[in-house]
Formats: sequence, structure tokens, C-alpha cells
Amino acid sequence: MKNYKFNDDIPAGEAIHYIRAVERYVNTTRIVDENVILAILGIEKVEEK
Repeated sequence: MKNYKFNDDIPAGEAIHYIRAVERYVNTTRIVDENVILAILGIEKVEEK
């Protein structure tokens, strides 16, 4: 099971810019990489211990 952690230090106003960046990425790319979307949104995979 994958666990992800959201970087909640991002202010709400700035998060809107990230969401719009994801929209531009999805609209211009033929192959959407979920890892890129998560990285743009500040969501990181948590390493299992």
C-alpha cells in the first residue's frame, strides 16, 4: 500500500497556482505522469519502514 504525505505548509493562495500548473501540464502533455502531478501539488510518497 502506498502512503502519501501532503505538504500542508503551502498557503492556500499558492496552492491554487499549483493546481493551475497541473491543469496546464495535463492539457499540453499526451502522456500524464502521476508522479509529476503529485510533485507539482506538493504530495510526497512516504517511505515504508
